[in-house]
Amino acid sequence: MTSIIRMPKLSNTMTEGVINNWLKKEGDIINIGDTIAEINTDKISMELKSKSNGILIYIKIKEKIPVKINSIIAIIKNERITKSKNLLNIEKKSESDNAKLKKKKNLFRKIKVSKKNIINNKISNIKKKIINKVLKSKLTIPHFYLNININMNKLIKIKNNINKKISFNDIIIKATSMAIRNNIKMNTMYIKNKIKYNKNINIGTVIASKNGPIIPIIKFADKKSILNISKEMKKLILKIKIKKLTIKDCSEGTFTISNLGMFNINKFSAIINPPEACILGIGKIQEIPIIKNKKIESGYLMKVNLSCDHRIIDGTTGSEFLKNLKEILENPIKMIFS
Repeated sequence: MTSIIRMPKLSNTMTEGVINNWLKKEGDIINIGDTIAEINTDKISMELKSKSNGILIYIKIKEKIPVKINSIIAIIKNERITKSKNLLNIEKKSESDNAKLKKKKNLFRKIKVSKKNIINNKISNIKKKIINKVLKSKLTIPHFYLNININMNKLIKIKNNINKKISFNDIIIKATSMAIRNNIKMNTMYIKNKIKYNKNINIGTVIASKNGPIIPIIKFADKKSILNISKEMKKLILKIKIKKLTIKDCSEGTFTISNLGMFNINKFSAIINPPEACILGIGKIQEIPIIKNKKIESGYLMKVNLSCDHRIIDGTTGSEFLKNLKEILENPIKMIFS
């Protein structure tokens, strides 16, 4: 009896996947729950686990080749088996073939480098998806931009007196969700020539990873305390580092924040993450001279840039949102303790 392994559909937008790495080879004994491959989807890299016991007798799809969902990628023979001569022969042949393949690859690399001294790296499937998504967003969505300066003096003083494990990004997530709640049109999407109003405020934050940017989601952000948001974000970031992030962790976002302040970027215009209506670009907190009561004092300023889809959001709506966000961050007592 055999079990057919197919390319799984791991998200609503996934149409194809790529075997990034086969962790088992033909002839290997497989147990239920064993990770047999790593799959790149349109969003993240996922582990493919076996649902049956047996021997991996056939790998149909090679690594790095795009495959449509539900296509056969491998076959497991379901039977109890010990290491027989046939199995050992299969393993030896597989090892021999792998060794030959490695030699050919190394030889090819040496020839290529010696000729041009250039190494061309293939673009991963995830990177291709990101490129296509960003290009489509920029070409098809009429972006316009609004920016505002936010005085961070009060917030910095309060933050220094509360839990030091809470980051400014955690606070910005909370403040943004509150401003969206007060300006609900910001929580909309443009889908198939229709505007969709989302009931829940789910904030995504762009996080850098080896495979490109990933956007984990804090769901119901407006209903959570800053401390709970902070704890949840730390768990999501850890999942990214150990490659345990799931499709569910990255789904159902309604608004995205991109924070480049930690990279000393003062201001930037982010590209909208469709089908969302907006993305908020956060710059670094800068220490600047401020004139107060005819005296020059030291102050802290943060520049914020809002990218909007003009099919859904007009200038007035975007401006009201930024004005409200500024008020919340400049008078943070109520937010901090909510």
